[in-house]
Amino acid sequence: MNNGIDENVRTLMAATGLSEGEATEKLSLRVRVSRADSPACVNLARDVESLLSRTVSIVDLNMECDVEIALGTKYVTTAPLQIWTSLDGDTLSLSAQNDHGERGDVVPGRIEDIHGLLRKIAACYLCGFTLSNALGLLADRNPPSSAPVDSPMLTVRFSDLGIQPELLNSEVMLRDTVLVGAGGVANGFLWAAEELRIVGELTIVDPKKVHRGNLNRCLYFGLNDVGKSKSSLLAQRFRRTGLAVTAYEGDLASYLSTRPGKKVTRVITTVDSRRARRSVQNHLPLEVIDASTTDISEIIVHSHRQPTKNACLACIYPHVVNEQQQDEHTAENLGITVDDVRKPLIDEALATKLCANFPALDKAALINTALDTLYKSMCGEGQLRTPAGKQAAAPFAFVSNLAGALLALELVRFDTKSHSADDTNYLFLSPWHAPHRRLRAKKPRLADCAFCSQLGTAKAWLTVWPDVFSQTIEPS
Repeated sequence: MNNGIDENVRTLMAATGLSEGEATEKLSLRVRVSRADSPACVNLARDVESLLSRTVSIVDLNMECDVEIALGTKYVTTAPLQIWTSLDGDTLSLSAQNDHGERGDVVPGRIEDIHGLLRKIAACYLCGFTLSNALGLLADRNPPSSAPVDSPMLTVRFSDLGIQPELLNSEVMLRDTVLVGAGGVANGFLWAAEELRIVGELTIVDPKKVHRGNLNRCLYFGLNDVGKSKSSLLAQRFRRTGLAVTAYEGDLASYLSTRPGKKVTRVITTVDSRRARRSVQNHLPLEVIDASTTDISEIIVHSHRQPTKNACLACIYPHVVNEQQQDEHTAENLGITVDDVRKPLIDEALATKLCANFPALDKAALINTALDTLYKSMCGEGQLRTPAGKQAAAPFAFVSNLAGALLALELVRFDTKSHSADDTNYLFLSPWHAPHRRLRAKKPRLADCAFCSQLGTAKAWLTVWPDVFSQTIEPS
């Protein structure tokens, strides 16, 4: 299995314990989006179809379907599962009706024309709700399971995400800003940022190329892009008036070596491991805006501006015991050393080792690829297993793109007065459930943080950013 469809099968297998055949059957869903002709309905339908088409099949209006999503119109099919939708101001309301209960004559939900970023967030939640009910997927259970969904209703209030809608029309000026990573969350960030007034300059930094496993969640990539530079494709395809977008096909360290002072003011981080995030923090950016996913169950958003006495990126993603265990297991499975596992990218020497152990691998294709990417791919293809014996798998499209949309939302919060009035720096939520207004928090600095608790950190800040830091400021 090596394409986007197969990635979804692996994800469902990993989440539920289903066999490959069972997961494949569940994902053979045919979904129809029935809509009214208003611009609000047309735009929401387009977003929903873009996301769901990366996971299941979207069918034409004259074809049979297993699921019908109604946007501003009555149901027009007798699909076994029907999703009622209302998008009214600050609130998204969803209800699932299946062939086990009474249906009756349902009044169409109202679909209002709201800000495009909120509309795309709504589309993500609508897709998650649809998949949860259609697949019987209780992804936030521990362990996740596939079972009848016992609460077929969802209400999302956008105000609970911590944003004032009028601020979404503010101009966002990007200066000395780097987007680190060009995978699923980065795609989602740019997809959502299409709806914002972003001007200035943005550099997209990623050394990797598109592989088939990206296609289940990366909206800017298609099958013909496999083998091409991720960062270059995004720079070509994300175009906004007043914004200059450039690509750097390399890692952050090599990019910074080309910069005056070897530093950057702001990083927007979407990299795919805790270690990679800690590495970003070590490069001393003044501002960090970050979003991450944990398989299909969790999303974390974090931001901070230095100097700060609160959490840095390394505080949010500290080294944990199972990282060491994972490193040791990966090294054993691949026949390499733990030090090899901890390299940020596969170099020529490591590629030679890997090809000696796995002759089918392409040495040239491995160089400058993240080892995590290779390992996940080999686990998914059944060549290797994770320490728990599970297959490694990527999030569904709606999860990665919701994380990206929340990252875009955080960018607006960061650049507007709402952020100074609201000093929270952390958001943790499930993509399967409505956000709670108290999910935002202010995370303090970790006393034993591997970055900001070190004695040399204060000197490093002062050396790199003398105009920002002074001798009297504590290590940040």
